[in-house]
Amino acid sequence: MTAGHRRTLVTEAFNALIQKMTQQTDLRPEPWTPHLLGFITPLLVITGNLLGGAYTAMGVVFVWFIGPVLDIIMGKSSQARPPRESGVPFEILLWLHGLMHFLVLASFFRFAYLEASLSFWLLTAVLSTGLSAAASAIVTAHEMGHKSQKVLGTS
Repeated sequence: MTAGHRRTLVTEAFNALIQKMTQQTDLRPEPWTPHLLGFITPLLVITGNLLGGAYTAMGVVFVWFIGPVLDIIMGKSSQARPPRESGVPFEILLWLHGLMHFLVLASFFRFAYLEASLSFWLLTAVLSTGLSAAASAIVTAHEMGHKSQKVLGTS
């Protein structure tokens, strides 16, 4: 086998690989279950507020450190998936995020009441609770962006 023949085989194999990678694949609609990961932050914050002390930092640690690392590891989707026939699961997630926010606030107010004075852990709970509220607001706004209905009579 000559060097030129080897180069041709390698080139053909490489071209076949590129062609296979660029072909459209039959993508299924996006599953809703991975979106349950969005509840990690509020659940950590609720747990931290109920346990108190250093546990109040769980929300901060997850949002600012663990979450971004997970985002890098999971990477970006290479192809857009087709829309689902029913948006009901995402609608339910939207409402659950709203309800979860009130539980986060209730756990914070309970912690603040029991703490009774300004402390480092109270400030940490404030930060964790605020980050959780912001994350849930982003999820809610994102999902509402998928809706075609107008809100509050706007056109």
